[in-house]
Amino acid sequence: MGLQVRRGNWKTSSVTECLRLRAAPLLSGTYTEAIGTELFSATAELSRVAGWAAFDSGRHEEAQRRFVQALRLARAAGDVQAEVFGA
Repeated sequence: MGLQVRRGNWKTSSVTECLRLRAAPLLSGTYTEAIGTELFSATAELSRVAGWAAFDSGRHEEAQRRFVQALRLARAAGDVQAEVFGA
């Protein structure tokens, strides 16, 4: 279990940094509707991965926030498939 926790910590910080530094600034940019849909879907998936990494490392409140974020992003993208799977 210790190894799994360490892996979760590494993944969480890496993915969270990508969300904060790369994805979030792009979401506030200007783009076509098609690009926006893809961008929000990809960011939803990244948020979902961050959620599972946080969950795996025992940070359940952070995981819940990331899962809710992923669901909202999936909805904004109109990504029904991601919504069905809890983003």
